[in-house]
Amino acid sequence: MIRFPSWLLLFFWFSPLLAQGPDAPSPPAELSKVEALEALTLALNTEVKDRTTQRDSLKKAVTDEQKAEISAEIDRTSARIKEFKKNLTTTATGIVSTDADAAAEAALSLNEELKNIFHPLIRELREATAQPREIENLAIEYARWKAKEQLANQAVLNVEQLLSEKPSAALLEELQSIKKSWEKKRQEAQGFAANTSFQLEERKRNAPSVVKLITSLLSNFWKNRGLSLLLALIALIVVWYCSLTIYLRLRVYSPVHRKQNDSFGTRLLDILAKFAAFFAGIFAAVIVLYVRNDWLLLTATLILLFGLIWASRTALPPYFEQIRLILNLGTVRQGERVIINGLPWRVDALNFFCVLTNPDLTAGVLRLPAKAMLAYHSRPTMPKEPWFPSRENDWVKLDDGVFGKIIQQTPDQVVIVKLGGSYKTYVTSAYLAKNPENITPQYRVITVFGLDYQYQKLATTTVPSIIRDTIYKLLVERYDKENINSVNVEFDSASASSLDFQISADVDGSLASQHDVIKRLLQRGAVDAANENEWVIPFPQLTLHKIDESNTAPARPISQQL
Repeated sequence: MIRFPSWLLLFFWFSPLLAQGPDAPSPPAELSKVEALEALTLALNTEVKDRTTQRDSLKKAVTDEQKAEISAEIDRTSARIKEFKKNLTTTATGIVSTDADAAAEAALSLNEELKNIFHPLIRELREATAQPREIENLAIEYARWKAKEQLANQAVLNVEQLLSEKPSAALLEELQSIKKSWEKKRQEAQGFAANTSFQLEERKRNAPSVVKLITSLLSNFWKNRGLSLLLALIALIVVWYCSLTIYLRLRVYSPVHRKQNDSFGTRLLDILAKFAAFFAGIFAAVIVLYVRNDWLLLTATLILLFGLIWASRTALPPYFEQIRLILNLGTVRQGERVIINGLPWRVDALNFFCVLTNPDLTAGVLRLPAKAMLAYHSRPTMPKEPWFPSRENDWVKLDDGVFGKIIQQTPDQVVIVKLGGSYKTYVTSAYLAKNPENITPQYRVITVFGLDYQYQKLATTTVPSIIRDTIYKLLVERYDKENINSVNVEFDSASASSLDFQISADVDGSLASQHDVIKRLLQRGAVDAANENEWVIPFPQLTLHKIDESNTAPARPISQQL
């Protein structure tokens, strides 16, 4: 049974809101067609009477200015009468006239179309900045009138200075006239400046606080645009999710995917399905905005989509290599082995985000973008090829002499607990550089034991078997017989001071922690065999040859026997 997420049910719960526009007022009571026609007729008759009155006034007008003003009013009234008649005809017939619309459409220019498209956005911006712009305009107006006042003051002062010099009667009359003119201008400027100052202070006092302004903007946004945006996003996610879910369900039963799950055709179909699901979600969001009559968000969405499509001309070519990789046509193939930062990884999924795993590591999952995978190359994996030289709880020996049990190995670090309980931590790449030897399945312990040269005749016959039997008996006494695979003693070499024997024991991995102990037991068993048979164990010797002073021959070298 298909389970729907809770937010999908929430979408259907809010689905009745899709038909409501932002701040949609309650619809008025529905009128019949006859009542609507009667209302239009009444308005039409009123406009006709007004035009008749205006024409009578035009005949009585005396000045040209009055005639021009009345003529403009008559033109506006005639335009309204024409509009009323057009609406009356459309309502009565139920058919919209296309002749005038076609002519108007032909007359529209690109600028008009752009104005109509961006008008909602400009209106919203104008309403959002109305109060700050009004305060700014008042401040500019106040500054302009104050400047005029100062200019008038300066002019009056200059004229008064000239009057103080007792000019002639003719000049005195002209100066007094000029002074009165500028005093009138100063008074006018002072009046407008005072009025503008009062309006400016009043607007500042009535201006809301920052918190209140932000709260109001957020509230208005939610009422006007927020709900539309939320519903559009829900529609996008729901349609995208449902489309992908349906495709994935169909993919399970598709015979093509069953037979050729990783073929080029199936991968191409998967990519096309994902793109189709995404564009279906975009289309659903646009439909929601259209149904809610939210032209601002609809216009912004369409502009954004157009910009993305336009930018894709130059943005898509760099992604072609990634698309080839996702289609399993690149240098990294799904199911193969790739080395990243010195670690082997199995390519489990090639997508916009590729999934790599290492089954032998804890938390061995790596997610990389397709772009990062372009720098690597993969190869097929052999059937028994290991993904890591060890696993947790394995016992290992490293080149630096560290011997212990692995308690954690991740893509970042490997932690080894040594005998005695101390911890040794390596970066994973450094751990691999130490060439770890895993002795958990089984291992061999080798040591060398030497006897004196007096047993030279027995060195290749009797001595090896005696030492082997003694060591095997000692090991069986200490450990289970099943864990001791074999014990071998062979003559190795004749060194400077002893006949050396190589002693080896093959031990099961269950005794991995006893590696060093078993090595000591091999030496102990060899010594026990020597004691039982009274064999002499040699030690390093140094022989000095004294030079005869009476002999003139050259000195003989000193030989050292080990």
